Amino acid sequence: STPLLNKLKAALGPKVNFVAVTNLSQSETSKYAKELGATFPLLADADKKIVNAFGASNSLDFALLSPEDKKVAKSWHGYNRKIMGEFLAELAKHNGPKKVAFD
Repeated sequence: STPLLNKLKAALGPKVNFVAVTNLSQSETSKYAKELGATFPLLADADKKIVNAFGASNSLDFALLSPEDKKVAKSWHGYNRKIMGEFLAELAKHNGPKKVAFD
């Protein structure tokens, strides 16, 4: 999963903030990020406050936060290439990149 997310982050570039949230402690999250080779920030959420606030049902849920009101514009359960395509289409509706080369 991390190689796909690294590709997504690279394709989005610096114009889009991209983070992942784990249900681990800060030290475990730092170690996990290094082991995975993540090129995007991972936020520790051991008490699941962030996860619960966004209504995520599992660790692979995706959410797009609107830059206008900072609320969840759309969310997806899990991820795969189809969901990535939907995410990129929705991102374009919120002033994100209109075309992203992502394979």
